[in-house]
Amino acid sequence: PNVQLYTATHPLHPVKRNSGLEYAKPIKIGDNVWLGGGVIVTPGVTLGNNVVVGAGSVVTKSFPDNVVIAGNPARIIKTVEEEPLEESLETLRHKIDMIDRELVALLEKRMDTVTKIGQVKKEGNQAVYDEKREQQVLDK
Repeated sequence: PNVQLYTATHPLHPVKRNSGLEYAKPIKIGDNVWLGGGVIVTPGVTLGNNVVVGAGSVVTKSFPDNVVIAGNPARIIKTVEEEPLEESLETLRHKIDMIDRELVALLEKRMDTVTKIGQVKKEGNQAVYDEKREQQVLDK
């Protein structure tokens, strides 16, 4: 909240400034940048990817990727190391394969149980399809 991005600027020399000459310097903000509350970013600043700007900071110059900045004027407080992926793609695929095998085994057990229910009902001269029970299951 209350973040201010200023792109308008003007000459510092009094004569030029009194002439009404104004111009803009764009601000560039990278991906995954976090601006804390009350941050002010001045004209022409570029913030790299993964930058975190502490609340109340005044950013007057550009900063590279993966840093935490704070203060007035803002300065680098620390560098944020990119965390390595804890699990490789291969490991994650293996987990998915194992889960798939478990699901197939559970579905096979379910089908075996359904078949046994059908056999017991036939032997007891009961209807295999129980409309009342099926409706109760659907209503849940």
